[in-house]
Amino acid sequence: MNTTVGTEKLTPRAKRLFTRAYDKAMTLDIDAIGVEHLLFAMLDDPDSVAFHALARYVDVDTLRRDLTAIFESEGYLTGSTRVVDRDGNVIGDTREGGWTVVEE
Repeated sequence: MNTTVGTEKLTPRAKRLFTRAYDKAMTLDIDAIGVEHLLFAMLDDPDSVAFHALARYVDVDTLRRDLTAIFESEGYLTGSTRVVDRDGNVIGDTREGGWTVVEE
């Protein structure tokens, strides 16, 4: 499977999206772009079709906050599935199959 895409195959907006996703990954000391970085980059482009499609179904501010909580959680870089908020409370789990909110 080819995991590279030539930049000539991307629109200018897509190039900016991948650049923002890469920059986000690098700020987290991750050397590869993940889906979560692409999603975060989409949330940073309110003029894009992707942003508006997401905004029709989810509160983008809440989604951005949840992604930030995942990025800042103790397990994000260590492989733990727990997501902890800034106060140390476990607020979710990222096990296989997606994000699960821990009931309070």
